[in-house]
Amino acid sequence: MKQHIYSITDPYYLTLVKLIFEKFNDNGIPPLIVGGVAVQAHLYDMLGDGAALRKTDDIDMMLFSFDRDRLFKSLHSLNGAYDYFGNLTDVIIKRNGERKPVYQYETLDKDSNVSFGEIKLNISWKEIHFYNMKSGQVNKIMNDSIKLNLAICGEDVSFIVPCLEHLIATKLVGSRDKDIRDINSLIFSALQTDTKIDFDKVMDILDNMYEGNKYTRAMSFYTDFRDLYEKNFIGDKLPTLFDHLDKKRVIKSDSHKSKVSNNFQLKL
Repeated sequence: MKQHIYSITDPYYLTLVKLIFEKFNDNGIPPLIVGGVAVQAHLYDMLGDGAALRKTDDIDMMLFSFDRDRLFKSLHSLNGAYDYFGNLTDVIIKRNGERKPVYQYETLDKDSNVSFGEIKLNISWKEIHFYNMKSGQVNKIMNDSIKLNLAICGEDVSFIVPCLEHLIATKLVGSRDKDIRDINSLIFSALQTDTKIDFDKVMDILDNMYEGNKYTRAMSFYTDFRDLYEKNFIGDKLPTLFDHLDKKRVIKSDSHKSKVSNNFQLKL
């Protein structure tokens, strides 16, 4: 079956993101959007329509508080027909579940084109669900979360997401290929827009990981990304960044003792 992937500039995908924020808040269990959607929101906040957004097939979210009855009420309240972002969209739950429900959508755009697909939710509310961080770190990420108000597809949409530093930290904890690409995109966008990244705040999260292979890998990437950012966050950044790329610097990973592909470097 063909995999459907989306970005927040796709009206039918954005419809579900908007609904999650509204319905879950209405039921008293506000969601923190994490993962790829949070990366997209930060990139769009910095660069607007010029942002290059890596598409994803799901929506990752953390709950500030957990109540099973309110959760299922929220999930089922997403069912319905909606007129958002110039599209008429029907949303219906296909697979129930408190952790990984699946929704089907069918949408009709202003040109009478019909599209349909599925979107998965990944819902977490316990620290054990969130990578391998020690007690209190998830609470810190949630307490320092920020609200982004973005104008997308002609309408205002709100996102509650981790701050930029904590989002980078969670991506370092994962350290998958897509996580490294996401960090590259965030750092490059920050350099383009003079957005400050406090890497001590990133380290505050990493310092409280459980040690092991993931910790070693995350710290290796952290060192390289911090060095890359701080060498280029100066007055005339872009020529410096070009010089950096001309040297074809690569990032090393202790976990597999090989050089990471040049695809993981910042792209201009």
